[in-house]
Amino acid sequence: MIELSVILCTHNPRAHYLERVILGLSRQTLAKSRFEVVVVDNASTQPLDAGQDPNVRVVREERLGLTAARLAGIAATRGELLVFCDDDNVLDPSYLETAASIARARPFVGAFGGSIVPEFEAAPPAWVAGRPWVLACRTVTRLAYASFKGIDATTPWGAGLCVRRVVAEAYREICRGDQRRLLLDRQGKSLDACGDLDLAETACRMDLAMGVFPELRLSHLIAPERLTEQYFVRWAEGNARSVTLKAALDGTLPPPSAAWRSRLGHYKRLLLASTLPPLDRRMQKAALRGRRQGQELARRLAIQP
Repeated sequence: MIELSVILCTHNPRAHYLERVILGLSRQTLAKSRFEVVVVDNASTQPLDAGQDPNVRVVREERLGLTAARLAGIAATRGELLVFCDDDNVLDPSYLETAASIARARPFVGAFGGSIVPEFEAAPPAWVAGRPWVLACRTVTRLAYASFKGIDATTPWGAGLCVRRVVAEAYREICRGDQRRLLLDRQGKSLDACGDLDLAETACRMDLAMGVFPELRLSHLIAPERLTEQYFVRWAEGNARSVTLKAALDGTLPPPSAAWRSRLGHYKRLLLASTLPPLDRRMQKAALRGRRQGQELARRLAIQP
């Protein structure tokens, strides 16, 4: 009986990274009869092959975008617990067994995750260490969960995100009713990144909790091209754009009548940026650009505050 489904979304993956990810899944302590692996090939230039592993299936999603790929994975799987795995995430051997145990022990938790530990292909510059969130890395030291959103310490991230099927299906319905939510996450080379948050927060909309557990751990494979200042600046812009768009979709973006306050805040942030170290200054200015882009996109999509 399939108890758990792994949804591995990928777009033009690095072959050696994807091999590591699949190998990590083959070494899970959870019995293979209890889980399935569905690889969602998100419009890759070269279609992917499932290989010889009978536990792995490949489905193709032609709509470019991580959210579209996740939705395709939800539709193609059978497990009552879904684990979302990116093509650079190597799960610890006990990850799936631990996730299944957490889901059984805490039925009130609808979405959860754990530690995301970087594994660098090349030695990172010293300045990277102070900004792990840009690389989607975090260390969870204690259990924490809550049934309302807005608390960073209880919000799981996309890598290794575990979601109950009832939550995932509710999220599918939300996206079916509002296709604009498909714009919240990465599409091609964009660095927008709020789709995982939108999915996890669906648990709170259903009066379930979301949380993090220190016993869950995975390795995040970091390619050298992500260790540049240019990447960090692009991330700051894309993240701010998607955060702003999500706020508009959630109805929490300030109304036009508060535009003067927004401009005042903008100038304050610019003043603050002038006192920061060079990279932080560039990232702050990029975030301001992203926020303006998100506001403009919300207007074009006729999202009323």
